[in-house]
Amino acid sequence: GAADSAALDVIATKGVSATFRPVSATTGLGTAAPMTLTLGNLGALSDTYDVTLFGPGGWALTFERSGMSSLTQTLTPFAFDSVDLRLRVNPNFASAPGTYPISASVTSRSDPSVIAVATGTVSVLGVSVAAALSPMSQTSLPNAATAWTLAVTNTGNAAATYAITGAGEFGGEMQFGMLSVTLAAGASANVPVSLTVPGWALAGAHGLYAQVTAQAAPAVFAIASADLLISPTTALSASLSPAQIVVSSAAPAYFGLVITNTGGTDLQVSLAVTSAANVALASDATYLPSGYGGLVLVSASAPAPGMYPITVTVTSAAGTVTATATLRRTGQVYLPMARK
Repeated sequence: GAADSAALDVIATKGVSATFRPVSATTGLGTAAPMTLTLGNLGALSDTYDVTLFGPGGWALTFERSGMSSLTQTLTPFAFDSVDLRLRVNPNFASAPGTYPISASVTSRSDPSVIAVATGTVSVLGVSVAAALSPMSQTSLPNAATAWTLAVTNTGNAAATYAITGAGEFGGEMQFGMLSVTLAAGASANVPVSLTVPGWALAGAHGLYAQVTAQAAPAVFAIASADLLISPTTALSASLSPAQIVVSSAAPAYFGLVITNTGGTDLQVSLAVTSAANVALASDATYLPSGYGGLVLVSASAPAPGMYPITVTVTSAAGTVTATATLRRTGQVYLPMARK
C-alpha cells in the first residue's frame, strides 16, 4: 500500500527583555545619574530593536554612546544575546525634589508584537553641583608641572560641602589647593589643580578628570574633564660593558655597547669609535623605537702593553652621548738604557 508521510515545521520564536540597573537611582536637581539598560534577545533568531527612553517633561534621558533618547540595537541569539547600554539621566532642574518614574520601550522591527518595557525610579535630592576644569586643553611634557583651575558651583537649593578628588589615569597624581569646599546655594569657588606629568606617561592625547561629590549625598557628584596632550620627548643613554678588559696579547677583546632610547620618539642612531687601540664597531648605525634598547659589539686589540681608553660617540635627534671603557694590555715594557 501507499506509505503515509508528514512534515513538521518548527517556527523559531522571538522575544526580548529589558531591565534598568539599578532599578532605583538617586541624583541631584541638575546632576546626571549613571544607569544601565540591559537588553536581551530571548528568541532563536537575530533581531533588531527600536529602543526609546521616557521620563518626566524637561528631563534629559539619553544613551551615552549617542546622546539621544532613542537608538536601534541588533542582537544575535544565544551567544552575544545581550547588551548593556549606558544611560545619563538628568532631571535638568525641571522637577522639584522627589521620586519620579522612568521607562524604556523595546520593540522588534521584524515583529512589532514583540515588546519589552523596563521601568525604574529616580529620586531627586535638593543637593546638586556643577564642575568645570579650565583651560579645556593643554600641552605638556613628561615630568613637567601643569596647572588648571577647577570651578565648583553649588547648583542645589541649600548650602552644601563637596569633596574633591582626582579620577581617571592621572587621578592619583593630581594635587588640589583644597580637598573640600563649603558653598551656599548658588555660590562658586575656584580650586587650583596641579599635575606633574608622570615620566611613564606615553606621548599623545590623555584625559584629565576631577570628581566633586556632595559629602551629605555621595550619589550626587559631577565630573569635570580637560584634555592633556603630552608631547613626545627625545632622550638616549649609552654605556660600554665591561668598563675595563685586561689582556696579555694583541688578540681582540670585545665590549658591549648598550644604547637605550629613553624618550618618546623613535630614533635613528649613528655610531663612531675612537681609541689608540685597534677598534671596530659591528655596526655604525641602528634604529631604536621609543622605549627600546640595542646592543652593538665593539672589538679592540692593543698593539703593545699599556692603557687604551676607548670612546664611542652616539648621535641622534636626541643629541650626542658618549660611552667610555679601557683596554689594558699587560707585559714587559722595554725602556732604552744609557750608560753614563
